[in-house]
Amino acid sequence: MALPIVFEKGRAEYLLECIEHGKPIQSLNGQWTLNDCLALAGACFFMAISHGPATRDGQRLDWTNISAEKREALWDGHFHDLHAAIQLYGNLTQKVKDNEYDNEYAPLFKAALQTTGSNTVKLFPIEGKKNLEKEGGDSPELTH
Repeated sequence: MALPIVFEKGRAEYLLECIEHGKPIQSLNGQWTLNDCLALAGACFFMAISHGPATRDGQRLDWTNISAEKREALWDGHFHDLHAAIQLYGNLTQKVKDNEYDNEYAPLFKAALQTTGSNTVKLFPIEGKKNLEKEGGDSPELTH
């Protein structure tokens, strides 16, 4: 089934303005439709991807000595990592909504996420994962 898309330039400009300047984002007509959620997700995705791939410590890459082939691979990896991160945030948010989060995580959860060439997602919990010692370091239920 096709997913309907209704893109409004003015709404995109509003969302970007709010995100860039830390302003509250209001729903249209007092409710959030599927399209409104997708428009917000798209604006947030654009803002996230525009930061570009980062080094392991979160710093921006110095592109001056990186070949075109390596740049393409880095951007491709960044694209897949962001999609996996968005899915992870969605899964964790659903656990909060379903009152399942506290059984598995502390209020603050930190991890590193990486996709491989086969688009397998590896999650490396750093802090806030309960029963981490019993699971051997990885979080299997979040590794795809």
